[in-house]
Formats: sequence, C-alpha cells, structure tokens
Amino acid sequence: ETPKDMTIPSHQLIFRVPNSRTGAEPHTFVLSVSLSTIPGAGRGLYLTYRGPDAQWKVPDYIDLGRYGPHKASDIKEDFLMEVKNFVYRDRPSEWCFDAPAPRKTNGANADQEDSEELEAQGLTIHGKKIVDGMIFDITDDATGEVHEMAEKTLLPFVNEVTVQGKRSSRKPKQVQNIDADHHNDGRLHYLLRRGSCFKRNEPMELLVYYGAKYQVVRCGKYPDDSDASSEEGRSPVAMVEGRTAGSDIEDMSSVTNPPSQDNSVAVSMTASGHAIHQSVCPSCRERSTKVCVKTTSVLSGYTNMRKSIFTYTEKDVISILDFFIESPPMESVPRQRMFWVVRQLRLYLERVLYQKDGRKVPSNVNEKLDRALALFPRGENDPHHDEDMRAMEKYQHMGVVIRKETKKSGFKTGMVEQIVLPGPGSGPRVGDGDDEDKDESMPKKYLVVYFSGEGEDVVTEDEISEYSLTNSFGVMG
Repeated sequence: ETPKDMTIPSHQLIFRVPNSRTGAEPHTFVLSVSLSTIPGAGRGLYLTYRGPDAQWKVPDYIDLGRYGPHKASDIKEDFLMEVKNFVYRDRPSEWCFDAPAPRKTNGANADQEDSEELEAQGLTIHGKKIVDGMIFDITDDATGEVHEMAEKTLLPFVNEVTVQGKRSSRKPKQVQNIDADHHNDGRLHYLLRRGSCFKRNEPMELLVYYGAKYQVVRCGKYPDDSDASSEEGRSPVAMVEGRTAGSDIEDMSSVTNPPSQDNSVAVSMTASGHAIHQSVCPSCRERSTKVCVKTTSVLSGYTNMRKSIFTYTEKDVISILDFFIESPPMESVPRQRMFWVVRQLRLYLERVLYQKDGRKVPSNVNEKLDRALALFPRGENDPHHDEDMRAMEKYQHMGVVIRKETKKSGFKTGMVEQIVLPGPGSGPRVGDGDDEDKDESMPKKYLVVYFSGEGEDVVTEDEISEYSLTNSFGVMG
C-alpha cells in the first residue's frame, strides 16, 4: 500500500527498439514509477517489456536519456554544493554526480594542471565551462528536492542496489541493470545494460550501483548499517524519502496499466545502437568502461561547514551570497540554516579574511550580506513568518561555539551540533529536533562535538549561554 504522504507519478515513458527480425514488431518497453522492492527506499523506477517475445535480452546498451544536467544551475562548484547540502541537511547529495573528470595527457606533466587541461578541451555545458571539482545537481535550489525537469525523465527514481558483506568487500546484492555514463558532450546518461533480461508484461525494477567508494556515504547516512559485520545496506534514496515502503510489492496495477499516449515518448535507434530521446541527446558515443562517480562529499554538519568557510576566497563568498539571494530556501528550517551560514560568512570576512590585511569588508560585499540576512525571518505579512519565528527559536543554539573548562585538560572548544531527544527508555538519542517530544516543560539538551577529536558532550541551554563564544570566528580548537 502506498503511504498517504507519497506521490507516485502517473507519467510514463515508452521506448521502441527495432527488431532484428525482418517484418517483426519492435521491442517496446515502458518506464513507470511504483513502490520500490527495496525496503525503505520509497519509490522506484520499473521497466515493463511489451514486445513480441516471451523474454527479451537487451542486445546492446540502450540510452534511457539524460540524468543531468538540464540547465546551467545544475552545474555547481564543489564548495557551493557543500553549502547547499548543509542548508538542506544533505538531501541534495542523494542525486548528485561528479562532473566528468579531467582527462590525463601522455607525458611528464600528465598529472599537473588537470583543471586547466579540461577547460582547454572546450567542454562546455549550458554555457558553463567544466573544470575539476564540479558537480551535477538535479535538485531545486529553493527546495532541495529533485526539480521538475529532472523528474520528468523518471531517471531520479532509479534506486541503488543494496550491498552486502564486510566493508572491505561490499558487493551488490541484487542484479544491476543500469549504468551511469558521461557522454562525449559531458552530460550524464543512464544506460540500460546490455544482456539484461526482461519477461513480457512482468515489471522489473531498474537498479544502479555507485561502487565501493560510495560506501563512505552509505555508512555516514545509515550508521545502523555501517558495522563491519552488517550484511545489508540500504538504498541512498531511503533517507530522503524518509518513509517505509514495506516488503515486496503486491499490487503492480499502477505499472501494468497501458500508458496513455498523451504522456509517452517514443524513441528510435541511432547507428551506435543506443535508443535516444531525440529531444535530449543528438548524438551518443559507444559505451565506455569508465565508471561515473556518485558524489561522495563529507556529510554536512555545523563543524564541517565552519571549517570549510575558513577556506573560502572572496570570490567564493560572493558566489554563495548570490546563490542565497537568487534562490533562498522556501522552508523555514533550511532558511534558518542559510541565515546561520551568512552570519558565519560575515564573521569570517570581518575577523579573518580582511583583518589580516587591515582592510574593511568592501561595500558591495556588505550589501550582499545585508540582503541575504534580511531573508530570515520573513516579514509579518509573509505567510511563512510564524514558521520562521518558530525555527529561529527552536534552533537558536545550533552552530554556537562553546569553550568549556575541564579539570583534566584545561579548556575544550566545540560546536553545538544537534538537539538531544529523550530516548525510548531513560537514555537520550540524537536528532535534528523535528521529531522531538512536544512537552515544552522538559529542558532542552544539546550535543556538542569538540574540535581536534576531543569527543562529545551533552550540555543544557544554560551551559551554552555560559560558555558560548558568539562573536568569535578564529577559535577552532
């Protein structure tokens, strides 16, 4: 049964592949969305073969279309993607891929100036030159969820296979039938794997595998599954959905109903043997053996974000401020986190970046800081005002630096990272506060993570007020 708060898109795509037998009808298959077979993964993308054969074996790699990018704003530098992931608590990271890596040249300097070399190749997408460290992001800047152009392709609903085995030898548990591939124009496409088999009128879920390097993100997202003895991981989409899909699918009617011609897309074969959406990709190269990399950025917390801010140039700061001003988050909690970032940027500029040269923050930068800070909380006449005020009150201590004296080691400096929630018994549990108990009479407690690997601590609001360093940026341990 579909959860009440989950929307299953009715949009379907039809693909037609010419039959090698003369006069035979083409091999036709339909892509549609339903509940995933992977527990906790939410929605999944299914392929239903409707061709003339009882079973169809895919003869060659078939291009299912462009995963991304779809517009210039889908292409981001890594520091900007890190900020966006922080604001939306890592939701966008579920759908991010690295841009094409620089190609090595033959010669003594093959490992030098990779970024400049890639730019010299003239690889430009949507008017942006692709350089080392760029990321393809198909989420809306104002919501952190997959944007409409990407969702229409249905490809973001492809889940990852679950993995099993110890950390050193994690392997896919299910059969992978999708590969991610950068075409020669740099865009990322999803390909149906050659040799995959489909039975007529039997929906099969499409699954991709991000490889062993992505395990650092799996373990960070799902600490319950990160133990070396764990036998099963979960799809990285599971946390974003935040819902339990139950066990195996029982009712497949939403997949097996014939699609409407009004919302279907027919495709044809190119000389390379790939089925191409003509409106998406005018050309397609032969399948390469290079594996596309799912972005494995460090999970975003206040401490990591603060450390990253310390590395920003003036140009980086301006890019971040422009990003916030042009596309501020709609929801109150991400907007409050945006507000925190902007305040940290101002402290960094005033007390670190410009102070070392005895300069003041330029007026144009100050103006951008003021404009970004004015975005939260929204005005009294705005329908989001009350929600903004609640978020401001609820998360007022998050990201505060405290310096606390200990008997053994003097002072320790750390940052308030999370609200500590009452546990199922007498023990506490850590959360973001969204699901905390409604009993306002209970005093709030907060998790502090100390810098330089000095451990953690649970503190009260009174202790935060006593030990906080609210106007200092340089103290990091």
